[in-house]
Amino acid sequence: MSGTMRDLKEGGLLSLLGPMLRRHTAGLPLGTGDDVAITGDRLVWTIDTMVEGTHFRWYDDPLCTPQAIASKLVASNVSDLCSKGATPLWALLSFGVPADTPVGRIAGFFEGLDAACNRYGLRLLGGDTVGAPQWSLTLAVVGHLPEPLPIAARSAAQPCMCVYTTGWPGESGAGFKLLNRTAAELHPDDRAQLIRRHLAPEVDPALGRRLVERLAPLTMIDLSDGLAKDCGEIAAASGVGIVLESIPVSEALAAGAAALGEDPIRLALYGGEDYELLFCTAAPEADVRAAAGATPVHRIGSVIEGAGVFRSVDGRIERLSGGAFDHFG
Repeated sequence: MSGTMRDLKEGGLLSLLGPMLRRHTAGLPLGTGDDVAITGDRLVWTIDTMVEGTHFRWYDDPLCTPQAIASKLVASNVSDLCSKGATPLWALLSFGVPADTPVGRIAGFFEGLDAACNRYGLRLLGGDTVGAPQWSLTLAVVGHLPEPLPIAARSAAQPCMCVYTTGWPGESGAGFKLLNRTAAELHPDDRAQLIRRHLAPEVDPALGRRLVERLAPLTMIDLSDGLAKDCGEIAAASGVGIVLESIPVSEALAAGAAALGEDPIRLALYGGEDYELLFCTAAPEADVRAAAGATPVHRIGSVIEGAGVFRSVDGRIERLSGGAFDHFG
């Protein structure tokens, strides 16, 4: 086989490994191709890695702390469990750092890790420590989805369902840009909100559980790669199309986008790392809002027959590109 990983890209690698992964996960309640895997004992498995220079940097900003890095590592994993309504249980950590890393920074990281695990009810069972040219952090998390709760697989979307998102997609993307670019004047509260949403997102496992309990049949994933890409994941897995009709924009996102000279809708579609919940259901909208409780929830579109992701703009339907970050591009 010729070429390099740059040629293959992440999607190509997953396609290449598909037959092997399907063989290894055959017979499981939920195997390869979703946010998580679920084994026969209804244990829910996920794993995420954060590498310095790719997923985070040590920005000269008071909100960029080792505690925040640890919090985000835990939240990104728990968000996957949330997408299936699973209760977090246990975690294992692979911790790689350069030998000259200050002990104070390491202590701050583990202080934040302990606080985040306590927040979500996770017990850190151990892991591995290794020297690395830059920080490399991998957390594996296991949760539980009890019987008889259904599995909200990304392959379960059907035409005539409505598409919803919790929270405010795009805020994390705006926060990332604020950390990396000079922006025009922005109110300190808006700046802090957007940067905090990028550096230290928070998730709510109880919300995922309520949605699974009350809105079945349901398909749900966590919103980590932007609305366009993650809607595309649902559409491809379910063999349907999705039309986005209304994209929510928070006041902070509108202000941040204006200061950056960016389109807030584009940030919501392609920004990524929001760690909200994106889901499709045929349940009445009143039931959706009741299940979401105090969490903002927005109806953003519809599931249709066909394939791909589209946006309705002034009576026109335009196809959206995936537009997601590619680690090997």
